[in-house]
Amino acid sequence: MLTKRIKASWIIVLIQACIGLIICIVTIIRPELLVKTDFKVFIGMQWHAFVESNQQVATYLILIFRELSVIGFVLYYLSIAIIIMAYRKGESWSWYILFSGSTIGYLFLVILDSFIGNITFVIIFVILLLIAWSGFIIGAKDFLKGTS
Repeated sequence: MLTKRIKASWIIVLIQACIGLIICIVTIIRPELLVKTDFKVFIGMQWHAFVESNQQVATYLILIFRELSVIGFVLYYLSIAIIIMAYRKGESWSWYILFSGSTIGYLFLVILDSFIGNITFVIIFVILLLIAWSGFIIGAKDFLKGTS
């Protein structure tokens, strides 16, 4: 039988995954929003000035960011499928997969954006990680002790 903790847990974890999915959709459609922010912070040059002087390289960077966003979209999509099909039913393997995947993924993004110097994205990814962790902590007792 599912506990109230698991019900609260899966909803919280689902919310953070949906937020991540939305971010990926936006950056698939408009990758230049992300590129120009990172570019200005890391390179110190305005994106539009770079585009004017290096059209082919700028196009390549846009394609790379779009590709990374598609990969992120697929990972969030798969996470949402696991959340809906296994996590909300209390299957303990899903807790381990989602906890470890979220932790590794978000910490990597925090480190990467810290290196780039984009504090806005560092804050966004830390918030998403904390939301995910709060959901995992709420359900941890049931998932780890097998009471679900």
